[in-house]
Amino acid sequence: MTTSIVDVHSHWFPPEYRAALTEVRERYGPCESLDRALADERVATIPEFTDLDLRGRLLTDAAITTQILSLSTPHVWHPDVSARRRLAEAFNDGCASAHGVDARLLFLATLPLPFVDACIEELRRVRWLPGCAGISVPTHVDGVGWDDARWTPLLEELDRGGQTVLVHPDGFCARGLLTQYYLDWTVGAPFEDTLCAMKLVHSGIIDRFPRIEWIVPHLGGLVPMILDRVDRIWALNKEKVGGEYPPSQGLRRLAYDTANTTPQTLRLAAAVLGADRLVFGTDFPYIDRHDLARPVRDIYTEFADAGQILAGGPLSIRKESVR
Repeated sequence: MTTSIVDVHSHWFPPEYRAALTEVRERYGPCESLDRALADERVATIPEFTDLDLRGRLLTDAAITTQILSLSTPHVWHPDVSARRRLAEAFNDGCASAHGVDARLLFLATLPLPFVDACIEELRRVRWLPGCAGISVPTHVDGVGWDDARWTPLLEELDRGGQTVLVHPDGFCARGLLTQYYLDWTVGAPFEDTLCAMKLVHSGIIDRFPRIEWIVPHLGGLVPMILDRVDRIWALNKEKVGGEYPPSQGLRRLAYDTANTTPQTLRLAAAVLGADRLVFGTDFPYIDRHDLARPVRDIYTEFADAGQILAGGPLSIRKESVR
């Protein structure tokens, strides 16, 4: 059994961030996404979100040696750049403090999107925070995809640093189709993963910024099931779609985490994308809240090269602050 197990996909709400949500509303005024974040009772009712001692015991029981924290939804799209700066700094500093308490906890910093200049400033600041292992961004920025030209300066900065970047759903909902039955998360979130991966490839982002290490969560959503279809449609519509090579080639250059999966879906993703593109992720504490060992066991059961997947697969996981 491997001695290094890295969970690249887990969530936490630092107390500094939770306090900053209230502070921002009082100082800068409300907005719809901020109100949603403040009304989210999961943080208050689920101790795994807030109790580092409990999290530490679960990590020990599962033999997970490194867990990388990132911000969960909803992202707050406050129109005031100062509000966004405050929230990003509170989250990142809170995660650095958690690393000081438990060195097994690293984090993917959040950025004050959509304000590009402020994002670059925060990115340069967090590189020196203890425990920073990369960046996490939503799959879309309040509806704007990563193929939009406005993000070019930020992507250039991420590329220069060779950053690991996890994309994560932020609550996709097609009105009239996904508004009921919690379909925005059961179906919408995998759509977000899929759409983001496809846009990174079709737009040429992965070619223009080759040093960014992208992680797409949940095995890429629908990517393993539609890969052949994507290539066939591309071949029939090259002039409209664009691109010099079949999209599957680009999609196989991304990394995909194993969160929210079953043995059957793990086998599918490995067969279609390649086991070498998989990295271990749990989506804790949303999934396997009381038994982090279950997803570890699944990887050992399904893969002869389990050690590579559990240790971070193709990623350059940073053990200290990103420089």
